[in-house]
Amino acid sequence: MEMESTAASTRFHQPHMERKMSAMTCEIFNELRLEGKLCDVVIKVNGFEFNAHKNILCSCSSYFRALFTSGWNNTEKKVRLALMHAEYFMNNVKMNDYVKDSEEMHSRRCYVSVTVLSNFIYAMGGFDGYVRLNTAERYEPETNQWTLIAPMHEQRSDASATTLYGKVYICGGFNGNECLFTAEVYNTESNQWTVIAPMRSRRSGIGVIAYGEHVYAVGGFDGANRLRSAEAYSPVANTWRTIPTMFNPRSNFGIEVVDDLLFVVGGFNGFTTTFNVECYDEKTDEWYDAHDMSIYRSALSCCVVPGLANVGEYAARRDNFTGLALRDEVKYSASTSTLPV
Repeated sequence: MEMESTAASTRFHQPHMERKMSAMTCEIFNELRLEGKLCDVVIKVNGFEFNAHKNILCSCSSYFRALFTSGWNNTEKKVRLALMHAEYFMNNVKMNDYVKDSEEMHSRRCYVSVTVLSNFIYAMGGFDGYVRLNTAERYEPETNQWTLIAPMHEQRSDASATTLYGKVYICGGFNGNECLFTAEVYNTESNQWTVIAPMRSRRSGIGVIAYGEHVYAVGGFDGANRLRSAEAYSPVANTWRTIPTMFNPRSNFGIEVVDDLLFVVGGFNGFTTTFNVECYDEKTDEWYDAHDMSIYRSALSCCVVPGLANVGEYAARRDNFTGLALRDEVKYSASTSTLPV
């Protein structure tokens, strides 16, 4: 029994240690940068110099990675962007729109459930300002087109959706009269929705996510109270089972899986918006406290971006370079480089 407990503890602490080490590494690199220690590159713009580390720059910029790893053979180790003004560089060379206009959906939808499967974005249900919807559609980024798919069996807003084994699952929500415990699965090949076993609790403002071999339904509002309870659905058995309750009740929160742990973030506890975070480990079947956010958040969304370094301290405000001429040279020595921005 003690060995099992130790093994479970090790499984839990390993991803936590990885995250802790990652955060610690970024913090130490930033401290070294601010102290000017172990920096091997200097970014020089308009007479201002910024100490930095090549490995950090390479992790967040393909330009720097190519520059540092391409066998820079210039004998003087310098590059000059002659007669190029910063405004032209920023607008025509460096800039890439982060937000681009996409085709509109077929229906207005707030409190909509969204998930991704096979390069399609699925949008299901929601509230159009008048009624709760049972319609659903999917978006293909390559063609910038929304296409209607088969409608769900129930109208639902404030539900939540996920994907598992090539199918789309949507659970709970509100139909305009009551909170729902129903759930459905969508088969992309047959374009059909199938009603699956109902959840054990009514849940609106629910968090739903695929984790391991199950679909997890967490928290939410049952029409009277915010919930601490959670349950897991087995597609093979078509059954729900309860799992241990969270430490805090919450609805309208963020949910994601990171490092093989299920995280719930923020939300509303029935009295106030929260900033606390906790995570569930299916191997130990236990919830654990995680570090609180610095801001209270409800009705939030979470996503995972793999391999993204914490480079906030290495970024300068874009408007600082408006109208700036890039006349500075790139200088390099065995220990330090100077690069233009």
